[in-house]
Amino acid sequence: MRGAAVFAVAVAFALCTGAAQTGLAEPTPGDRRSPPETYRARLSEDWSRLRVEACFDEPVPDRLYAGSGNAHKFLISPGIRHGGNTYMAASGERSIAIDVRADTGCLGYTVAIRAAANAAQMRGRLTDDRTMLISPGLWLWRPDRLPDDALLRFELPDGVSVSAPWPLLERRGAITRYRLVDTPTQWPARMAFGEFQVREFDVGGARLRLAVVGSSPRADDFAVSAWLDEAVRAVTTLYGRFPSPDTQLLVVPIGSQAEPVPWGEVLRGGNPAVHLFIDQTRPSSEWSHDWTAVHELSHMLLPYISRRDAWLSEGFASYYQNVLRARAGLISEADAWRKLVAGFERGRQDTRPGVSLTQASREMRREHAFMRVYWSGAAIALVGDVQLRQLSDELSLDVALSRLASCCLPSQRMWTAEEAVAKLDELTGQHVLSALYAHWRGSDRFPDVSVLLENLGVIGQGSSLSLDDTAPLAPLRRALMTAPAGPKSRR
Repeated sequence: MRGAAVFAVAVAFALCTGAAQTGLAEPTPGDRRSPPETYRARLSEDWSRLRVEACFDEPVPDRLYAGSGNAHKFLISPGIRHGGNTYMAASGERSIAIDVRADTGCLGYTVAIRAAANAAQMRGRLTDDRTMLISPGLWLWRPDRLPDDALLRFELPDGVSVSAPWPLLERRGAITRYRLVDTPTQWPARMAFGEFQVREFDVGGARLRLAVVGSSPRADDFAVSAWLDEAVRAVTTLYGRFPSPDTQLLVVPIGSQAEPVPWGEVLRGGNPAVHLFIDQTRPSSEWSHDWTAVHELSHMLLPYISRRDAWLSEGFASYYQNVLRARAGLISEADAWRKLVAGFERGRQDTRPGVSLTQASREMRREHAFMRVYWSGAAIALVGDVQLRQLSDELSLDVALSRLASCCLPSQRMWTAEEAVAKLDELTGQHVLSALYAHWRGSDRFPDVSVLLENLGVIGQGSSLSLDDTAPLAPLRRALMTAPAGPKSRR
């Protein structure tokens, strides 16, 4: 099965690589129905400068914003040009006031783009000359609210590609066009310019755009593609489709590391995007055995959750990183339960008296309370999933998340845990998740799932763990690790 799957992926990518050079469903710039680009950005031949022009249907906004307080450092003098005037931001300021009386809706500026990329101290920043990683917040000066039809056109030197988080409209020769999404300016995002291919593939009703950027030795693009195709398909086993319809996948090789995939993250600026940092010197089989890709992709099942409520976003992703891999056949059911039980034990050992789950979430990074936060949330997800399934054959955590995707994703605002669980309960007509939230948010104890595990037939831990098919909830345990059979998860 693994060989057949790899062959299928090879065919799909061969087709998609060719398709990537032509326009997508959106009209091309030469089509008279095509709206004009709001932004045009031209990268210089030596990649040192990005020249940006912006034109608005109405007078220019009276104030422009950048996502980073350092963006002003890389505006090349004289700054933003508009109607014969020039404007610069004060040191540390993220906004520039514009005199809107000038009789033009267009403005322009130039950014020292390579200097900005080199100055950004992002983990895994490349040291070779074939790729630049940069946050759009360092170069994109925009209104606080973008127009609904805002478009961005990149003009690139020969052989240079761009990977960005916004929905892709067209990639044709030196031109790449995106539809800008009006997420808050300070939401983090990352993009890449360089000598790489952007491979496009459709899985679970979604288009994913994969770029494996430079570094030496180079990563095997095909092996990376097969690994991520496998991980994305695992996530689609939750409710039959991928939650984000247009997704940037950015893979950054960072050389020899202690783990095959030492770091991954989901960034929401512009559109949800998954970025993975890999040790490209390891055999690709080690990436497939790693949990990170499925964990990060599972974050897209929820909207952007406040970091103060990390137990929800990280907990649900930690729960599903094991459940979904078992459903997809990447690990066995016993292995999935072994990993969940081990995680619950790490979370229990990391739980300190007198520190509530809410407090631990808010202080997670400072206090290094990752195990407490991640696995408390995973335990709550397990309990909630079981309780919903016990209430009705038509309910589960899968169903709740499917309905959330249908009504509310992608979302362009940040949610609290309280808002998210209330919405999930509204969509199921139950009060399960809100009750669990109310009970555990102020508790300084780790959720005790020992009795539940015994009733599910999960006995022991580690290498001695076994599954008891005579346990009262054994059928439900098997159902948790089995992909839904049909469309009942939709309303």
